[in-house]
Amino acid sequence: MKKYIITGGSGFIGTNLINYILKKNCKVLNLDKLSYCSNSYLIKTQNKNYQFKRIDLEKCNIKNLSKLVINFKPSVIINLAANSHVDNSINEPLSFVKSNINSTLNLLTAIKDIKRKKQIKFVHIGTDEIYGDLNSEKNKIFFENSRINPSSPYSASKASCNNLVTAFSRTYDISYNIINPSNNFGPFQFPEKLIPKTILKILNNKSIPLYKKGANIRQWMFVEDTCNLIHSFADNKKIINQTINLGHGKLFSNINLIKNIFKILKNDNSNLKLKIKLVNDRKGHDFKYYSSTKKSDKLLKFKSSDFYENLYETIKWYKVNENLKLFKKIKI
Repeated sequence: MKKYIITGGSGFIGTNLINYILKKNCKVLNLDKLSYCSNSYLIKTQNKNYQFKRIDLEKCNIKNLSKLVINFKPSVIINLAANSHVDNSINEPLSFVKSNINSTLNLLTAIKDIKRKKQIKFVHIGTDEIYGDLNSEKNKIFFENSRINPSSPYSASKASCNNLVTAFSRTYDISYNIINPSNNFGPFQFPEKLIPKTILKILNNKSIPLYKKGANIRQWMFVEDTCNLIHSFADNKKIINQTINLGHGKLFSNINLIKNIFKILKNDNSNLKLKIKLVNDRKGHDFKYYSSTKKSDKLLKFKSSDFYENLYETIKWYKVNENLKLFKKIKI
């Protein structure tokens, strides 16, 4: 039975990924410090193939972490442990960046000298934000060899982590894949992010704060598609030491995305109103992200699921009060 260590497994993508992998009859060890944006869904999991250990990778004892890896004997480590909210990185850059970089550095250090590292594939989950801003140029797109040009402390920390992975691979012969997804949405996402925040603001008759009149453009990808691709690349022994962008998403300006969400909600309740509050633009705010699927498709054929069906199912999930109780504390 294949064994996976997943760090940050109680976060948004991590929870969905663990659910996905457990259905493949694999064993999973979830390492998570349980931050403010974690959810409690997996705490109730009764699956005999699932284990959890609470650990802060930024501050952990590296020797103990190494022993944990040796004892579990994973074939794959998927690193999702990271702070991800850009606004928080702008407000608290020092603690935010230190946490992201040190967590990845400690994890890599813990595995660099273990005897069976050749049997472990290290899969690091990055972000398309490392490439910076496409401005409004229609034909520009991110490729894996695009210039790294981060605009925020968050994206700079993620670019640094990518560099650590490739450097440790070169120096210590660690097998890796770096996967840079585009914006994700779906169940279990903490409501500080645009889609769940929009859903809950509309349902509670509150104004949606919006930067730059909602003109900024993002590429939205359903989390289950992301999990499918992460698992497929992690599981493929022939695909190693590669950086792969996931651009399998639909492009929307923020304002058009909000209007699509409102349209779906209004179909169920015609009394709902769309209230938008324009706010001062975020510092270093990138205008557009757009990643090519050319390399990913060449390595692994994949067809994205239907965006509108996924958005509808996501909205249904956030309308269930029991689902919202999975988060420690949310502000609407």
